[in-house]
Amino acid sequence: HYVDTGEDWPIKEGYGALIAKFGADLPVALNCAARCIEWRGKNVAIDTAKGKIQAKRVLITVSTGVLGAGDIRFDPELPDWKLAAIAGLPLGTHNRIGLLFDRDVFGSSSSNGGGSFLLPGDEPIGFSLRPFGQNYVVAFTGGRHAVWLERAGQQAAIDFAQDRLRKIFGGEITRHITRHIVTAWHGDPWVRGSYSAALPGQGHQRAELVRPVDNRLYFAGEATSVD
Repeated sequence: HYVDTGEDWPIKEGYGALIAKFGADLPVALNCAARCIEWRGKNVAIDTAKGKIQAKRVLITVSTGVLGAGDIRFDPELPDWKLAAIAGLPLGTHNRIGLLFDRDVFGSSSSNGGGSFLLPGDEPIGFSLRPFGQNYVVAFTGGRHAVWLERAGQQAAIDFAQDRLRKIFGGEITRHITRHIVTAWHGDPWVRGSYSAALPGQGHQRAELVRPVDNRLYFAGEATSVD
């Protein structure tokens, strides 16, 4: 069912900048984690770190990793069909390693290029070279190996990416790296993973995940997209 519309766009300034601009005129409460959603009465009550919020309806956009871990309690419990949808769409791990260079070491023709690299018996890694024409590289790791690298620490991920770059482009290339950044989404308590990955035979659960409960609890987010 995956439909690549050509609109899976990166953003030069970062998604955080996009969200901040999009919500600039909205009342947003930070450091206000929801702990429990009570929906047995006429209104819905959300217990948060800054007290209770009353509402007629609630839009729940947290990941299936957060929902599946029970980080937000529901009173009463969500119906079985909704719990089955959450369980059928757990998060996979897809971490990224950003490496900044002090010059263009690839040549201008490599702008926005890249590909996957795999040695026999080795773990795969993907590279995006010079996104937006800038002098950096983004490496991609996924699955159990990404989880292992994350638990091993940032330096393990950086070493893995640099070693593969040297094997592709030669040993001199990593001398020009000046900065790095590594994601760790598997262990991030606010997400608990990267993207939803339907279990075998569970792709239909995306339509169930987006279905409202009692016309008061609404669900959104990438896991609800049937495309």
